[in-house]
Amino acid sequence: MYSNSFRTSGRHALTIVEVVVSIALLSTLLVGMLTAYSRHVRQINRADELQIATKYVDALVADWFRDTQPLSDYKSGSLGPESNMYWQMTAKPGGPASLYGGATYELNVFKQGSDPRLVLSLELLGEAPQ
Repeated sequence: MYSNSFRTSGRHALTIVEVVVSIALLSTLLVGMLTAYSRHVRQINRADELQIATKYVDALVADWFRDTQPLSDYKSGSLGPESNMYWQMTAKPGGPASLYGGATYELNVFKQGSDPRLVLSLELLGEAPQ
């Protein structure tokens, strides 16, 4: 008698189509997870930069308002010893503060590098430049 080693009643293996479809599905899920992870890391780094910039700007502006010099005397500088950021102050002409003898100043914080990126921008009201 002849014995058949293949079973026709049960299914024990996956077809090549099922294997290819499952690999494609898993790779799509993996790409989605890696994309989400890289976006998450960028957001965390951006939040850390913003927190550091805010801490230094808060101290900087507090010192300025304790000082007697007008805001127009401050132009630019480094944000801190361990920070790779710098600040620049510019006077904004016109605006509502000029109606009352004041001026609006824009304080921008940039991250240093080959392509400086704006991290924080703040508007301050002060005396008009002389």
